[in-house]
Amino acid sequence: MTVKQQALLVALFILTLGVAWFFPQALDLPVHHALQTVHNPLAEQMWDGVAHLGNGWVVVPVCFVFAGLGYWWRWELIQQVGLRCLGSYAISGAAAQGFKHLLGRPRPRIMEDPTAQWGPSFAGGFDAFPSGHTTCAFALAVVLSHTYPRWRIMFFILACLVAMARVVRGSHWVTDVVAGALLGIMCGLWIATLKLRLRLPHVPTPPA
Repeated sequence: MTVKQQALLVALFILTLGVAWFFPQALDLPVHHALQTVHNPLAEQMWDGVAHLGNGWVVVPVCFVFAGLGYWWRWELIQQVGLRCLGSYAISGAAAQGFKHLLGRPRPRIMEDPTAQWGPSFAGGFDAFPSGHTTCAFALAVVLSHTYPRWRIMFFILACLVAMARVVRGSHWVTDVVAGALLGIMCGLWIATLKLRLRLPHVPTPPA
């Protein structure tokens, strides 16, 4: 990731934070209220399923499987995919959690209360900004696109669907997922270029 790319992503992240903090009525509240008027049980189940793509209990085991298969078969590409995805998930998740608890933004169900305020918090429901699911989904999309560029559109479509699911189901505000996407891209670009590998055991060649 170049310095210009990093500066642009940081600037956009700060801009999104400013919109979320000072102007929630401009975007977050109207979208949230509009979505609350739409109820479709089948669609809600579908969005819940899509959101699982950003869950650690789904992503982490898959990463370990890829890394393990690459190690076992001595297939470096698969090993790299597993390790980079695991690294991107860990780093992006840690970054998202740090901002979540530092900023303490109320989630939609809490912010309906006009007295709800931002501030450092570990209380449940005060961890909206940024969306952790979205952060991790976009970090994974960047890493996978770096390895499989032909499939980059599909990877980012899936990441966008995860972000949409978090807003549609009322877990996050729009600016939460925008910030999560930016943070995830930053983490993904950083980890995508790292050379990670498991140390393979030396197998001696049998004597002729």
